[in-house]
Amino acid sequence: MNESQLSLAIRESLLATGKCLLWRSNTGKLQDRTGRWITYGLGVGSADLVGILKGSGRFIAFEVKMPGKKPTPEQLAWHRIVNESGGLAVVVHSVDEALAALP
Repeated sequence: MNESQLSLAIRESLLATGKCLLWRSNTGKLQDRTGRWITYGLGVGSADLVGILKGSGRFIAFEVKMPGKKPTPEQLAWHRIVNESGGLAVVVHSVDEALAALP
């Protein structure tokens, strides 16, 4: 299983709980046809999966990493901002970790 497959499995498992709405969040850059760079996504370090908890509307974010892999400093900074602002941002390495992190 690669990270993309793990991310999909986590997203499907979290959605199946009925506790949240969750979307894949891609970030990056690409050139348009004029050669101008276009940046897209929530920003450097943003999580792979973002959403809201049903009922409360609390922002949630899951950074998906393969077992043994660690988040980048930018990802940790983004998570810190989310958590300090009342949201929930976590790094997960498996479906079980993601389910355990969901309030």
